[in-house]
Formats: sequence, C-alpha cells, structure tokens
Amino acid sequence: MDLKTKHGSKIPIVIPDDIMRVVGPVSRDIVNYCGLIMRSTISFRDGNWQAIIAKHGEAMWLKVKDKFEASGMRQHVLQALVVDTMQTLFRAWKTRLYADYSLYDTDEERLSHRPNDVTPEDWVFLVEHFGSPAFKAMSERNKLNRGKQTTKHSCGSKSFAEVEESTYKLLSIIRGAAPRNCGSTTI
Repeated sequence: MDLKTKHGSKIPIVIPDDIMRVVGPVSRDIVNYCGLIMRSTISFRDGNWQAIIAKHGEAMWLKVKDKFEASGMRQHVLQALVVDTMQTLFRAWKTRLYADYSLYDTDEERLSHRPNDVTPEDWVFLVEHFGSPAFKAMSERNKLNRGKQTTKHSCGSKSFAEVEESTYKLLSIIRGAAPRNCGSTTI
C-alpha cells in the first residue's frame, strides 16, 4: 500500500452512485486494506460488531481515509462503505475461525492449534464462545434458516457489483460501445 501512496498522496477510488461498491483497478486494494486495519485493530473480546465499531470505528475509518479518497463524494458515503466492508470482512473472518475451531474435537486441541491471525487471548475467548450453549443454539437455528434460502447473494469471490461491472465491460467490447461512465445505470 505504501508504494501506491508515494509522498503521502491518497489513492483515488470510484464508487458509482447506483451500486455503492468500489469499482476499477483499485477496488481490491481498499477491501484488502480495510481487512488489514480491521484485523490489526479489533479484539473479539470487545463483543459483537456494534460494540466493536462503537469502540474502534472512528480510528479504523481515519486510517482508511488517510490512504483513499473518492472524488466528488460526500465523506459520510465513503465512511459508510468502509464500515460496511469491514463488517463483511469481520463476519468472513469469524466464519473462517469457526471452521478452524471445528477441525478439532476437544478444547485442548483447539487451544493448541491457534490460527496465526488471532491473539492467544482472543482465541481462548473464541473457543469458549463457539462452545457455549447460546452459540450452539443460534448456529442450529441459522443452519435451518440457511437451508430454506432459494437465492444466493454472491457470485463466487466477486460481489454482484464487480460481476455487473465486468459484464458491462465485456458487453461493451462485444457491441463496440464506449465504456460506461461509472455513475450511469444503463447497460
């Protein structure tokens, strides 16, 4: 990231009005940076996402704001995008940690196989949390509800916004049309 922000300059990003997602060549950079900042700042012991964002939200936002800027956009729109991105990454991280937890049968085994991206204190907390009756009941309820879903919300590793953008570019090439203005909603 430091190579892209030479001499303190900010990385310009594009967020079309109609999709509320970063598009273009640096779209992955801001997501990756949000993940880095979130994982290096928060503690699972702080509670749920609402408690975490109340405690660390402003500091995390300022770190991202120092590296990226969206031209012609109100700051609160970019801040909302950053917080939403971090929440999605937080949930994905916690899901992966639960998968790591599930690999082992006993808490002793789980504690001795701590993932590298979690502090020892947080891993002890998560092992206790994932093993609690309240978490197990919630997990079972969510499994039943997820089984009832008929429409999935993503297209592999790309968001719908990224799929839409790449599809539009492909259609533009095929039709010989000019590339889309990122603020436009027409295809």
